[in-house]
Amino acid sequence: MGRWDHSSLLSPALRVAVFTVIILLKLDPSLAGTLPEQSFDGSVLAVSTNKTECSMAEPCAKGVVLPIWEPQNPSFGDKVARATVYFVALVYMFLGVSIIADRFMASIEVITSQEKEITIKKPNGETTTTTVRIWNETVSNLTLMALGSSAPEILLSVIEVIGHGFEAGTLGPATIVGSAAFNMFVIIGLCVYVVPDGETRKVKHLRVFFVTATWSIFAYIWLYLILSVISPGVVQVWEGLLTFFFFPICVLFAWVADRRLLFYKYVYKRYRTGKQRGMIIETEGDRPLPSKVCLD
Repeated sequence: MGRWDHSSLLSPALRVAVFTVIILLKLDPSLAGTLPEQSFDGSVLAVSTNKTECSMAEPCAKGVVLPIWEPQNPSFGDKVARATVYFVALVYMFLGVSIIADRFMASIEVITSQEKEITIKKPNGETTTTTVRIWNETVSNLTLMALGSSAPEILLSVIEVIGHGFEAGTLGPATIVGSAAFNMFVIIGLCVYVVPDGETRKVKHLRVFFVTATWSIFAYIWLYLILSVISPGVVQVWEGLLTFFFFPICVLFAWVADRRLLFYKYVYKRYRTGKQRGMIIETEGDRPLPSKVCLD
């Protein structure tokens, strides 16, 4: 079964059609709906829906990417036309984000899969050559992989903050909170659910798991402190910088736990070559006792 080609949906004809419809709906005054009456000072007055009832008009705020289409009291046909164009444009943008994210993740996988050859000396004096990963698995997962998977929501939040004059909008914070909730509940639930009956799965690196879990809980507590306790409703510059510097500290702690540094250096380690592609496997345990040699 062949792979679905996204390029057929991203043809120049589709782009021209989408943007042509957008421009026509912007320029055609009949699609703008009934405009509200304005006073001499520029304020918006009530818009009459019939002879006896009035309602205050509340113009929509300008968009960040497409600051157009601000109708007042649009008709049903106008709503249907706009909803159709909005849906087509939304699908088009989703496809674009999907393609960019796929290429970004593919390039990151190429970077993190690089290997190098090293020479190992066996106890009997023989040497063997094997391959090891250049990138540490924990560091690459916490940096490059996390950046690649979270790039769309990061860029969305940055664009919204810059577009609204460095004020939080309604989309950016909700996207971040929703993504965190999805990762915590849905993804973890699916990982537990897909385990076949009669089989078990275990966390391979418990030390790294505990470190990242602790930092994740601390991140939520820290966000609550800076948004509700220290400076309610305002993020100071020092708070943003300190939050940013927490990330390399988290990566450093995870790397220390993965490499078994600090107090782990007192644990005796043994290395052996695995059967798959000569991968080096590290094990821990007590130092072996010296063998007794009979001198008689």
